[in-house]
Amino acid sequence: MAFAGALGAPGLFLISFLDSSILTFPIINDLLLIQLSHAAACVDAAVCQHGRAGFVAGVCVAFLLARKIEEAAFHSRVGARGHAIRHWVERNGFGGMLLAALLPPPTPFKFFVLAAGAFEVPLVSFASAVGLPA
Repeated sequence: MAFAGALGAPGLFLISFLDSSILTFPIINDLLLIQLSHAAACVDAAVCQHGRAGFVAGVCVAFLLARKIEEAAFHSRVGARGHAIRHWVERNGFGGMLLAALLPPPTPFKFFVLAAGAFEVPLVSFASAVGLPA
């Protein structure tokens, strides 16, 4: 966190990207956002947008990786919730991803990202849905 904090807004982008794609940093991106916002109130919007951009870029990487896996691999990773998530993603597309992005923890958002990639939701629709709740 100290390294990312020293980078400022690009550090927030990096932490948000890594958190939403491959690694998990619980609460670190939130704490970093608070720290950076506290420094100067006039740059809050710019700092928030770096965090959002990192998040969207990270989930798009996870989405594209999920496109490479087969449906069977998705179901083996997700488990019993797989059928319900698949049905949700196929039936709702953009709206389903938008709602999944808005749901509070402990909603398994990464499972929805993997499902969207595995079940071939259009990338533009996916990125729009997860980037909209900024």
